[in-house]
Amino acid sequence: MEQDKALNVAIVGGGRGCKAIMTMILAEKLQKLRMKLMGVASTDTEAVGYLYAKEKGIYTTRNYHDLYSLKDLNMIIELTGREEIANDISATKPGQVRLMDHAAARLFWDVFQIEEKRSSEREQAEEVLKKSGQEKQDILESISEAVVYLDREHRIMWANRVARKPQGLALEDVEGRRCYEVWHPLSKPCPGCPIVQTYKTGQPQEAEMTGPDGREWFVRGYPVLGDNGDIVGAVELTLEITHRKRAEQKLRESEERHRTVLEACPDPVVVYDMEGKSAYVNPAFTQVFGWPPEELLGKKLDYVPEENWPETEVMIAKVKAGESFSDVESRRHTKEGEVLDVSISAGIFLDANGIPVGSVHILRDITDRKRIEAALRESEQRHRIVMEASPDPIVVYDMDGRCTYTNPAFTTVFGWAPEERLGKKLDYVPEENWPETQMMIEKVKVGESFSDVESRRHTKDGEIIDVSVSAGIYLTSDGIPVGSVHILRNITNRKRIGAALRESEQRHRTVLEACPDPVVVYDMEGKGTYVNPAFTRLFGWTLEEFLGKKLDYVPDESWPETQMMIDMVKTGKSFSDVESRRYTKEGDILDVSLSTGIYLDSAGVPVGSVNIVRDITQRKLAEEGLEDTMAELQRSNTELQQFAYVASHDLQEPLRKVQAFGNRLKAKYAEALDERGLDYVDRMQNAAKRMQSLINNLLTLSRITTKAQPFAQVNLADVVRGVMADLELHVERAGGHVEAGDMPTIDADPTQMRQLLQNLINNALKFHEPEKKPVVKIHSQLMNETCKITVEDNGIGFDEKYLDRIFAVFQRLHGRGKYDGTGVGLTICQKIAERHGGSITAKSTPGHGATFIVTLPAKHKRRGEASNG
Repeated sequence: MEQDKALNVAIVGGGRGCKAIMTMILAEKLQKLRMKLMGVASTDTEAVGYLYAKEKGIYTTRNYHDLYSLKDLNMIIELTGREEIANDISATKPGQVRLMDHAAARLFWDVFQIEEKRSSEREQAEEVLKKSGQEKQDILESISEAVVYLDREHRIMWANRVARKPQGLALEDVEGRRCYEVWHPLSKPCPGCPIVQTYKTGQPQEAEMTGPDGREWFVRGYPVLGDNGDIVGAVELTLEITHRKRAEQKLRESEERHRTVLEACPDPVVVYDMEGKSAYVNPAFTQVFGWPPEELLGKKLDYVPEENWPETEVMIAKVKAGESFSDVESRRHTKEGEVLDVSISAGIFLDANGIPVGSVHILRDITDRKRIEAALRESEQRHRIVMEASPDPIVVYDMDGRCTYTNPAFTTVFGWAPEERLGKKLDYVPEENWPETQMMIEKVKVGESFSDVESRRHTKDGEIIDVSVSAGIYLTSDGIPVGSVHILRNITNRKRIGAALRESEQRHRTVLEACPDPVVVYDMEGKGTYVNPAFTRLFGWTLEEFLGKKLDYVPDESWPETQMMIDMVKTGKSFSDVESRRYTKEGDILDVSLSTGIYLDSAGVPVGSVNIVRDITQRKLAEEGLEDTMAELQRSNTELQQFAYVASHDLQEPLRKVQAFGNRLKAKYAEALDERGLDYVDRMQNAAKRMQSLINNLLTLSRITTKAQPFAQVNLADVVRGVMADLELHVERAGGHVEAGDMPTIDADPTQMRQLLQNLINNALKFHEPEKKPVVKIHSQLMNETCKITVEDNGIGFDEKYLDRIFAVFQRLHGRGKYDGTGVGLTICQKIAERHGGSITAKSTPGHGATFIVTLPAKHKRRGEASNG
């Protein structure tokens, strides 16, 4: 910079340091540097430096970027001490503007203070020296810094006490010796010595230097001029800065440690300034919430769900008041919108002047903990519900044997209410049951559990009941036993049942003895353990001949189904009504139906099978006769079908001739016929037309089973569209409207589904009042493998007492003169529904339309699929 040109500076930071430097500049104490203050930037508009700048008419702003626009700005002095601000200024400032960071500014201040002090001391010394040379030396001796006068050869002309103190030398010990020989046993000036530069430049110089002993010094050199203006020597001022440098190093190390801790912290950390803008987020924050640092720095984080603002506003108020807090539960959402439960702790950090400049927030994700706590509460609630709902009495004891809980079943069975037992030792053991009870007490004391120990207890009313006692120990989170839970099952009835069971077994044996069907009992190895008298009567073998043996009375041709039954028994399965054949002791072959049940031991393990053998020889002979009858009936049906076809064909031929000759009469002899004659011809043709419709409908009815197609996948929506296309002209003539909802795909006969829906829709269009336009609505519902089709109209309806009649063939509720038809259409619908394994019904109110409901299976077993029978 040119010698006479002012150094234009601006300050970032409005604290006390700012005010001090402003005072120096405005008081022209830095006149050698010719500094001119152009502006001050601070986010805290109440800071003392910021207010001082406004008072002095200096340009002020809250955003330090605004300083860049100041004309002829040469330097920015950063006093906040915040590394991110210094880095941002360095990255964004104009190229011609230099940056003095916080550390340099602090040094600048220290140097100035020293210089001020030295200047003051020199002025005082000069004044005093005018009065007395001795007084001058006394002053120099009294100052706290080392002062040395040197000649051009670095020889010591004079040194004060502070300079001589490290070596403990007197003035005469150092005078005439070179400084670097006395304080640094060197043969030449120290590298970087500012005195060398002072002699070269003729200007004051300064430098930080480290001595051989590791101590650090701030050294300044000032030239001493002779009468002719030549440099004749120098004054060296030395201030030890070892402690300050070490403190600065410790501060840097501390900051690095803190940053390392923040980076490694598993919990999300956010640092805010006092305006609530984020200045730092650690990696854990990005991992948990999703936002990288570059998306957040310098911004206010907006990730608080609306319902969590009350506790958040309390936290904000505490931070603004300079208070800290910890473990405040709230919720925050992530970048992806997921809402997390968090525990927030915050601490305030201060600048060098003790003023709050920001806050550090630690957010711990407690979503899983909250879920676990909720699950624990639910678990405890479930356990209490289970205990409350348990049909067995439950008692909880502490380790001293005092009752802490009884459930309602305990009160029901034993009679004592909870308040009568809590805190007491339950004394309801009959004297003769103390041995097993004492064993249970000893097990509980050593932390053991037990189950199903049979004993007896008396109730509040003195009744003695049999019980089965089970107990488990429950522990603290540290695994220490704190109590036991006892479940007492009332087995009085079970004991009675045991006796009754023995009686039952005797009754069952009596039943087996009296059973008219042969009964055989085998063990799991197939050896006989019992046959009843009916078996001996039918097959000839006695119980003595059967016990412990495998009975071989199966003809060779009956082994396939017999082997199947044996395999089923080995796997513990039962079966019924399996037909086979067995021979008797005399060699006769009998047709039999076999049913088998597996019986188990008390542990539920199969131990044998009970086989009931029914003689079906006579039934098989009857079935053979029935098969002959069915074959004859089938032949009869075939002949009937052929007759129906031929009859319908032969009947329609005369009808066609009647219609044809009627048409000729009207065409050629209409003028010869009077009005009555023409009416007779019309009646004849209408009757022939009705007869033809009747024959066609009867044919359709007969072919529902005789000419049916195999079931296939049928899209009912396609069927409805086809029917509506066929009836389009009919709908237009009636001025009606048909609405169809979504229809499923089911297994059905495609042709018959078309016939079914066409008949129902046609009926709905037909039966309506002339002045009312017909509206037909078709719906479907598919549930539990069943399809429900509903056809609803707004027509004339009918009285539901005639419900059975409307599906009967040739049955009509209205005269033929008002509504045409043969009375067969709904009969066809019913036959189609029944052929598909379904049904049809209707509901209606006269004058308010009718609703026909068809229920069909959605799936049918196709040929080749396995049967469940």
